[in-house]
Amino acid sequence: MWMASDSRLRNSGSVTAESIGVGSNSVRFAVMLQEYWKDGRPGGWPAGPLGQGVSICFTCADAIAVYHDSRAPGLKPARPFVGNNLWVTLFTDPDEYRLDFESPTDVAEDTIYSDPK
Repeated sequence: MWMASDSRLRNSGSVTAESIGVGSNSVRFAVMLQEYWKDGRPGGWPAGPLGQGVSICFTCADAIAVYHDSRAPGLKPARPFVGNNLWVTLFTDPDEYRLDFESPTDVAEDTIYSDPK
């Protein structure tokens, strides 16, 4: 199950530190989020979905495990594939931010994961 904990906001809410766990896999990370500002206040963002064109990539030990662990609580990751010698499991959130979980592999490029039967 996905769990977020240990949130801390700093610098007027522009920096967030998070811990996130998927199943028994846990990742500790810090993320700096920058807001669009125009004329001294929030504004000036492009038209369209807020996260358009933004990808956040996490290197992990096993992107296939992230795929399986995240499907159990009802999340809908894309089917993993191999790109640049990495298994890639990706999610797109409602604001169209893309989250990629990647792990090294020797499997052939462009392979698409098939669930074991």
